[in-house]
Amino acid sequence: MHKIRVMGTGHGTIYSIMATGLDSYGNVFAQTYDHISVDFNDRRNQTIMRFIKQISNVKISSLGGELNSSTEIRTTSNAEIEWSSSSAAEPVPVLTVNTGGVVTSGSVSGCRDALENGSDLRIAFGAFSLNTQYVYFENSIINVKIVPSLGQSSLNFVIPSYWYHLRTRSNGYSSVIRWKRISHRYAPGSKSYMMGSTWYLDSGWNVAYSHDPFGRRINGSKSYLEGAVRNGNPIKVRVGDTISMLHDVRLFNGEVSGVTVDIFNLTLWDANQAQIIRSRVSSTGTVSSCTFTMESDLNMYGFSGQEGIIWFVESRRWTKILTLDPFDGITWGAVDDLYLAATSWKSLKVVIKHLDLSYQSVDVTNVHLINSTFIILDTANKGAVQLVANELHCQQWAGFLYSDGMFETVKWTPGSRIIEVRTVIQYISADIFSEM
Repeated sequence: MHKIRVMGTGHGTIYSIMATGLDSYGNVFAQTYDHISVDFNDRRNQTIMRFIKQISNVKISSLGGELNSSTEIRTTSNAEIEWSSSSAAEPVPVLTVNTGGVVTSGSVSGCRDALENGSDLRIAFGAFSLNTQYVYFENSIINVKIVPSLGQSSLNFVIPSYWYHLRTRSNGYSSVIRWKRISHRYAPGSKSYMMGSTWYLDSGWNVAYSHDPFGRRINGSKSYLEGAVRNGNPIKVRVGDTISMLHDVRLFNGEVSGVTVDIFNLTLWDANQAQIIRSRVSSTGTVSSCTFTMESDLNMYGFSGQEGIIWFVESRRWTKILTLDPFDGITWGAVDDLYLAATSWKSLKVVIKHLDLSYQSVDVTNVHLINSTFIILDTANKGAVQLVANELHCQQWAGFLYSDGMFETVKWTPGSRIIEVRTVIQYISADIFSEM
């Protein structure tokens, strides 16, 4: 199950799922990605809400609040819900570790080999499983850092709410850190323990291009990598001993860049704050990183270095189903194709060609079906690393691409609740791709 559709009065939304599990009553639940919502019917309404949802076979719960406020809002309601079943091949279990850290099936080396070739990883802990987007290798141990989420084996939406950061290792050792979402203060409850787990791999990635720290080709094809960006293929990178999915991938002047998954900055860890490090990697070999404090507008510092990088491109076939013009709307394809792809649970990508002739590729996290002829593609929350007054800063943004051609973005400082920019973006064209 990788998507859920929630029906409302005259509309519906298809959510991508980050984690699934069973609660204490045996009900299946799923957790959406953190996302924001705007008033699609009233363009003058500047109220912007930030939500994360728990959807089960009995109810849907939302926890969030206005981005400009520190007040949290919890709602629970009944809804008509459809659960998808993925058309892709089921992930293959390659490693099982018991609570004593003993490998009971598979091998750590085999799992590492597959990860080094770009395979996706999903980890199950009993009745709870989640996607992973970042791994790093430490001698003979594989470390997995889970993107911060609300909750673990049971997503209880209590106020105040907490972010959880889970780190698990192939030797069975796991650790959890939590902090309050609003006050960004450390909360009691961090712990370390041994936990059994099963690791599932989904192959389907190819090494597209690799280069040395100065951007000089080692092997592969840079033109192939550039084409993959224009065609909406998902991309991940290996830098040193870390492998990360890329978000907000860009192609400009023949160079590809993208933003890695946010991780804890353990070297600057302060028990009273949650400090996160984010990087933008480039095919020039430049890795620009900066550290920021969760739930704060404080960017700690930024730095750049040169690294050799291996670029992976997903091997699934993606096909263009629609091209939008900011003034003329649909110029290629038909909105029926987009509606069919969305309601058939297909993954979607958007590639924007900007006025400076750069390409920007982002994944679609949620799809809002106002009706069969008016659809809004939601990119949810994306990270950015920008140069501001000769200093590296982190930004957060969300985008909404309307099927009439309008592309709207909202930008704010990570963790901060202050909106900086909400604007309609002028662009040349937007291509929408669907997985085959």
